[in-house]
Amino acid sequence: MKKLLAVLLCAALALSLTGCMMLANLVGGLLDGGGKDGPTSAPGTAGGGAATPAPTAPAETAAPQTAAPVAAPVDFLETMTLEMDLNGDGLIERVGFEEQYDGEDYVNYTTLRVTSDDGSDASADLEIMGGISAAYAYDIDGDGLVELFVSGDICSSDYDTWLFRYDAGALTAGDPAYIPDYEYDYVFPTVFGSVDRIEGGAVTICNTVDILGSWWCTAQYRMKAGGFGLERAPGSVWIYDSSDYTAEDWDWSAITAAEFPVTLDGANAPTTLPVGTRLVPLDTDGETYMHFITEDGTTGTILLARNSDPDTWGFTIDGVPEDELFSNLPYAG
Repeated sequence: MKKLLAVLLCAALALSLTGCMMLANLVGGLLDGGGKDGPTSAPGTAGGGAATPAPTAPAETAAPQTAAPVAAPVDFLETMTLEMDLNGDGLIERVGFEEQYDGEDYVNYTTLRVTSDDGSDASADLEIMGGISAAYAYDIDGDGLVELFVSGDICSSDYDTWLFRYDAGALTAGDPAYIPDYEYDYVFPTVFGSVDRIEGGAVTICNTVDILGSWWCTAQYRMKAGGFGLERAPGSVWIYDSSDYTAEDWDWSAITAAEFPVTLDGANAPTTLPVGTRLVPLDTDGETYMHFITEDGTTGTILLARNSDPDTWGFTIDGVPEDELFSNLPYAG
């Protein structure tokens, strides 16, 4: 009887081991991608390499994680709306613009509005009457708060740019470019001009530079050191692009009416340009010099100074007012 029980016990154990091995082989075959209809190797491996185990789901956290900084500028000018987590709290904010009209149906100003999934509603009134010219979202300094860059026409093709951050239900405006000596009903702009593009930490601003005429130029700006705003990047100057000038474009160029000192590129001493020479800027600091190019491709430098008479606007060259030296100064307005 004891022998019979021993035989039966051994048989049961053998059957159990056989079943486990069969189950293990079945599971192993499924993990290896085997089976009648399955692949013979894991995706992305050659010759039947071992399959990568399925990733495990991350453990749930009590609070949303801080969102990664926006890796590249997001241009939302075309849509005029934006949905994005602006402050890394895991909730979506919605950005939009509302034109505000006066009694004669003219746009009086434009409201920037940000609403959040948490129910917050923040807004800022901008003195934009002629439309938005640029709208970018970008965490330019990588601190987890997305900056909003908004540019617009304040009147007659004069442009300003505003800088904002959104957090804790509120909009924070960038440091103002100026503070007028009169009551101002709107948020101060951060810089004069309109954003042309943003690349890395550099913001290219377009603006009209008035020096021997009005010229649409570009310069590089960066986030202000020690503050929340924009400032000129070190070494940046205003650059004017006349590379695609036509004969009609040259008709609007500054035309010399008298001789005045210039320094031509490669020359060691000042000289003069022939009367009637047309010229436009290459670049300038807007105050003390202008690198120029003439219609025939001659390049050089003109040194200038602001008119010393506080009641007279404009520049002088070697002490002579600019309007005595040029027959055509294409100033706007």
